[in-house]
Amino acid sequence: MVRVVDDYGNVYGTYTGGVEISTLSPKVTIEHQEYVLCFCQTDWEDIVLIQKKRRDWQKGRLNLPGGHVELGEDCVKAARRELKEETGLNCVAFSHEVGRIVASDYIVHIIQTNVKFKSIIQKLTDEEVIVADWQAVLDDERLIPNLKIIIPLCMARVENWTLIPLDDNPLSENWEISLND
Repeated sequence: MVRVVDDYGNVYGTYTGGVEISTLSPKVTIEHQEYVLCFCQTDWEDIVLIQKKRRDWQKGRLNLPGGHVELGEDCVKAARRELKEETGLNCVAFSHEVGRIVASDYIVHIIQTNVKFKSIIQKLTDEEVIVADWQAVLDDERLIPNLKIIIPLCMARVENWTLIPLDDNPLSENWEISLND
């Protein structure tokens, strides 16, 4: 999913691959790809993670459920869809964006939600679903490094933050954080 904007910041729409951008306007450019991660907490303050098998840089690592924002979806709907597709879980509480990762060519929206009954979690893909104590998982070497920042922010109910990578390595531990009003 990409957002298409003109030189003035006007959004022309969001599109998935194969769009002929030149037919829209000579001033229109692709701004970024959009993704979501769903920070899902159970009744017991455990969190839901996925042990990834795809994308070489994620293989064997723990990440939050998530994926691409599809055409016509807002980020909350995308997070709910991804959570359902990857774990079988339905959100039972208010879901909302609490923060984002902003890089030069992508944005990852972090959506926080709650679910009940960890017994209903299902493995719906070839990737393992893991429910873990949020504090214990921070010491797990398989954890994607930016989650060492994101998990405590979400557990503390901090909202409206932005993480900016300081290099192009997706497994970087070098991040700038901005707490917005």
